[in-house]
This record gives sequence, structure tokens and C-alpha cells, in this order.
Amino acid sequence: MRKRILWIIVVLLWYSIPVFSAEFVPVFDLHLLGGQSWFQNEMSSAGVNFNLNFTPALKFSESLSFLPVYSGWYLGNKQMAQLEGGGFLYQETQDHILNLELLHKPIPEIKSRLSMGYKKEWAKETKDEFWGTGLYDYDKVSIGIQQERQFTRWKFQPVIKGGVDVYAVFYPNYNSLASEVGKEVAGRKMLDHLTGEIFFNEAILLTDSLILRGDYAFSYGNFFEQYVITESADYPANKRQDYINELGLDLTYFIPLPFENLESTLGLNYRAKLNQSSQNHYDVERYIFIPHFYDYLQHKIGPQITFTLIPSNLSISISYDYAHKQFFERLAQNSTGDYLAEKMDWSLHNYGLRISYPILKSLSVEISGGLQQSISNNRFERIYRYNYVSANYLAGIAWEY
Repeated sequence: MRKRILWIIVVLLWYSIPVFSAEFVPVFDLHLLGGQSWFQNEMSSAGVNFNLNFTPALKFSESLSFLPVYSGWYLGNKQMAQLEGGGFLYQETQDHILNLELLHKPIPEIKSRLSMGYKKEWAKETKDEFWGTGLYDYDKVSIGIQQERQFTRWKFQPVIKGGVDVYAVFYPNYNSLASEVGKEVAGRKMLDHLTGEIFFNEAILLTDSLILRGDYAFSYGNFFEQYVITESADYPANKRQDYINELGLDLTYFIPLPFENLESTLGLNYRAKLNQSSQNHYDVERYIFIPHFYDYLQHKIGPQITFTLIPSNLSISISYDYAHKQFFERLAQNSTGDYLAEKMDWSLHNYGLRISYPILKSLSVEISGGLQQSISNNRFERIYRYNYVSANYLAGIAWEY
């Protein structure tokens, strides 16, 4: 049904716009990388990572364009996914996204966007698992509107954006036992939800070499089948609701260097996320009730520095970020699952290195590597992982047109 509705929308858009008078402007980039990953000192077999972005844009006039965008990923190396409950190890994943966007520019300083999209994600926990049978496979259908305004005559030349997104997420294969994940999310369709989000962001040119970007988003999620559990392990009539506030600040500094053949930029990124949920948790094995189990505050901060050699455009980027998540009510557990007096916290260190070297006009060689260390006072890891070290390296080509 969801796919049928999406295709009806595509057909209506196609026949409502004068396609034959449009200018066709294709844009795409392709990344093909191979490498290996490590998890807790265990090396995986060699795998391939593949990423394709394709936009067959249609430009009807200087003020109106239609942008259908396809994005696809295949990750053939082991990777840790940060799910709601904790870290989850996947052997392979693939994502497919189709987004349709109508762009209107009445004047160069104003842009209005209307978009709708569909996303499909498949994930394999084991190599012999079939695609499409993963527990956390999901479908996402979205629609959104965005307004952008540039103030080019102002001193700091601010760019302000704002918009609203509405999306529904469905997990067709999700089905878990209460003894595994808690009574409140046991069963089928427990993770399916509808979310509305309002967002704002701004970019300001503070000086000729310093740019400040900021963004804020508030989202409200309503779960279709997940009822709020009580201390007596009963379900009242109200369903789970989530409220999320996110704030981000980014600084980009173009470093003045005494060398004509070397350019450098320094970035500092900060994000804060406040997650509040009406859902509680009931452990059916230990008969423990924890209110507001999913409430937490997370901070993430990190620098990134990039060096570019001129005229070869050899680029080297080094990055680091630190994230800390503090739960307000969720209790930490020891390795056997017994609850401790302290609240659970979780820290994540990410180190990254990326090298890119153009060998042709649109073709580049890429090498990248990463190291991730996760540390938590929660030692119970029957399903999710909280304490681990993982690493990866990749090498391949990037083609942009």
C-alpha cells in the first residue's frame, strides 16, 4: 500500500509538470571502496562498500526545478549500529532512498522546497541470513516542506532555513520476547511510529575566514501499537509518545597559512540531544520497573582539520568526536544482569582519517580509516553491546559528475 501511494504521487507530479520543455541536468557520484574491519580484536573477511547518489534533475525555468534523487548504500564490512537499546553488530547492510523534490526560486535569495521520500533499509546479523528477514529492517515514508532565505545585502550575509517534516517508520519483521527486550516492546509492530518534526538552521559569515552554523529541531513521535506499561505490568489506554529536542553548532575556520600551495580548514562541531519518552520499562525476569526508561541527555563534540595541496588537490582530513549519553532513570547492570544503584551512562570516542587524491577531472582515489571505542558502566550485553573497540580501513575510487 505504501509503495502504491508513492508511485501514484510520482505519476501525478510527472504529468502535472511540462516535462518536454525541461532541461535535463544529471548529477551523480559513485564511491566504491574495499577493506576490512575489526571488532574486539577479531578481523572480518575483506568486504566492499558501495555508495551511489544520482539526481536526474529537470530544470523547467530559472525559478522552477524538479529533483528526483536516488541514494543507495551497501556496507559489506562489519559495523556497529547505534539502536535505541544500545550498540548492535551487523555483518552487512544496505539502504535505498528515493526522494522527490520540487524547488521554486522566485528570486535568487528565496528557495521553497516540497519533498517526499521513501527509504528501505535491510540489515543482516549473520552472513547466512537472507536479505529482507532482519529484525530491524524498516521502511520510512516522508513528506516535508522547507523555506530558505538569503540576506546577501546584510553585513554577515545570513542564510536562514526552516521547515516541517512528517514521516512514518515501519518494522515489518520486528517480533521479540519480553524476556529479551522488556515487556513494553515485546510482540510485533511495537516500533512502528509516526513523527512530526519542525526545524530551523542558520549560517552566518562572521568574518572572511570564519563561518558559524546553528540548527535546532523538535520532533514528536507517536507509536501505533506500543502502550505505556505501568509498575503493575499493566497497559493503560495511552500509547507511547516521544519528544526530542536537538541543538547543533558548527564553526568553520579557514586557516591563513604562509604557503601558497597549501590550504587548511579547521572545524568544531557540537550537538546536544534531549530525548524524553512516556514509556517505562518492566524486566519480566527480575520483576524490576524503571520509569522513563528512554529519557537521556547526549552531548557530542569534536574537531576536524583538513589540509589541501594546490594545485594537485590532494586532501587529508583528520577528525575526532566524543559523545556522552547520560540516562536519567535507566539503571546500569552488571555482567549477569543484576541492577546497580547508579544510572547508566555511555561514552563513545571516534577517530577518523581520510585521504583523497584526484587522478582525473571527475575521478579520485580515496583511503579512509576509523577507530571507535565505546565505554559504559552497563556490563549486561546479552543483546546490545556497550563496551567494545572497533576499527576499519577502506580504499577505492570516487567518481563525480
